[in-house]
Amino acid sequence: MELAFQSPSAAVAAALANGEASQLLRYLIASGYSSQQALQLMAQADNASLQEAGAQLSSSLRLGFLHPPLSVEWLTPGRGPAVLLEEAQQVSVLESLAAALEVAPAKVILWPASGAVSSSSATSTTARRLAEESVATCSFNLVIDDASARVLDLTTGTEPYRVFLARLSEALAVAQLPMPSCFRDPKMGVENVKVEDSFELAESVWVAKSDWSECPAKCGKAWQSRSVACSTGNEFACNASGAKLATEQSCEKYVDCKWEWTCPFSRSASVTCGVQLLLTGVAGFAALLLLWCCLHMLRQCCKWAPKMGEMALMTKSGEQMKVNFYIVGAQSRQGQGTEVDKEATMLDSVWGPEKTGEKCHVVWDVDPEQAAQLEFTKATMQRLGGPVNEQQQQVLERLPEVLGKPAQAVYNTRSMLREQRQEANQQMELQRMASMAHQAMSTNRSGAIPPVQEDVGPELAFHTGDRVEYFSTSHCRWTGALVDDATNSSFIIQLTPHYQPNDKNQKRLDVQIEHLRRPLWEGELVSVYVASLKTWERGVIYGKQHASVTVVGYKVQILGARARILNSVPAHFVWRRFETDMAVEVYDLDLGWRSGKVLWDAEMNELAQEEIKWFDVMVVFDEGDMEEVSASRVRRAAVKF
Repeated sequence: MELAFQSPSAAVAAALANGEASQLLRYLIASGYSSQQALQLMAQADNASLQEAGAQLSSSLRLGFLHPPLSVEWLTPGRGPAVLLEEAQQVSVLESLAAALEVAPAKVILWPASGAVSSSSATSTTARRLAEESVATCSFNLVIDDASARVLDLTTGTEPYRVFLARLSEALAVAQLPMPSCFRDPKMGVENVKVEDSFELAESVWVAKSDWSECPAKCGKAWQSRSVACSTGNEFACNASGAKLATEQSCEKYVDCKWEWTCPFSRSASVTCGVQLLLTGVAGFAALLLLWCCLHMLRQCCKWAPKMGEMALMTKSGEQMKVNFYIVGAQSRQGQGTEVDKEATMLDSVWGPEKTGEKCHVVWDVDPEQAAQLEFTKATMQRLGGPVNEQQQQVLERLPEVLGKPAQAVYNTRSMLREQRQEANQQMELQRMASMAHQAMSTNRSGAIPPVQEDVGPELAFHTGDRVEYFSTSHCRWTGALVDDATNSSFIIQLTPHYQPNDKNQKRLDVQIEHLRRPLWEGELVSVYVASLKTWERGVIYGKQHASVTVVGYKVQILGARARILNSVPAHFVWRRFETDMAVEVYDLDLGWRSGKVLWDAEMNELAQEEIKWFDVMVVFDEGDMEEVSASRVRRAAVKF
């Protein structure tokens, strides 16, 4: 069907003459030509630019986007190509025609949708014909579905025509668009109304007229746009075939961004900012750990040997004496007194004996005869300009060896220090009482009475006031106690308050020596039962222990391949052990403490049950006899210098 409206033909001809190749191709396809037919028409045009555009469009056109072919009568363009309407006006015309014909807007196809054709194109004959008319017409072709009966009524003066004009005027007013010139004084004529039983409408789909614009953002998110159009110009038909393509979308670009700690790798990275923070934290922690390891190794490599120190020594009578000593190289050792070569000392202070490769020597500021009366008790090394370190402690442990004593003397001394002090205090008390008795008897003028010396018998295993550990057969464990009274065969002990708070009878009478032992001291050799492994391991008491060690447990360092530190080890899991050639003392009911040496290693190898069972120790006494005795009667001998 062709509708003709009067309009100046010069404007139509100019629009056709100035059209673009893409619009011409869209016009031809919307007019019913297939893509191959439209490209063939453009390629045969006289204009060289249209030929080139047709070749380019032919190579880039989607082969699947083809309209169905029309019959021969429809392949010849009529007066329709002379239409010149804006896209917004086309929508209003289409809606108005659909209202006048009482059909849905999607069933009305307006050909062409828009554009004009050049006078040199394939439709130049039509353009010249329109230009030659005295009163040119504005005409366009329509394809209407199921409305052929009402098309004939769409003429000037009819009711459908008045509805069309009213609706068109209203739609253009709402859209704030001007009335096209061809409708201002129109005379409508309907020509070439044909009915096609099997006519296939052109495919109405949304197509993108341009690519996405460049993202305008520099550091962040923005919006980019593109042009979208309907292939047939009927937006209603395109909407019915599918959703309209998006004309805007979000975009982001990070080309000129400042560094942010919340996103250290930049926001354009493939991972999120949260993952970037996590990776940065892990890398930072690893770097700090590596730095700490390097500093620790550097500290170990650059550690200087101690140059001087101070040691607290004690006489057999209990008096303490502080003695200074110096550690120097072989070349700087002096033979007299404590004089040290200053130049050699300065060299050692810079490089250290371990750096110069010299042998270390210890120079003591004490008389040798006086040193023979002293006992090694403890050491407090103080290096100028730094705290005590492991190397200084190693020097202290080698001091008995420097003085000609066995290395085991260090552990023996630590374990027996408290016993020696108690014995010294008791001896001083006996001497004081004897002196007072002698003075009292010397004042008797009637005559001198010789003092009566009481036979005190052998030395006791434990003395009154000693802190001990008592093995409870009812609880099968050690608990803290104090010796309240002592004899050579049995003891009365007072349990510590934390043992059984609700037990009013805190005393235990007639306690045998097999149920008592002295607390374990720092550095003592022990056997410890590891419950997780169900094995006995060798170790040493690690560090100073808590006063209530039977409650909180011992701290033990395991030796050997499984070396580690165990905390809060129950007291009944820790027992003293004795090594070969260790100097010990064995308690005899008649002779007291007897000195000797251990013949071979002896240690605990089973847990104590309701009845305590000590292991045996083979001892060779100083008198030459040998005997296997219970470990409950054995203690380490004190080391004397």
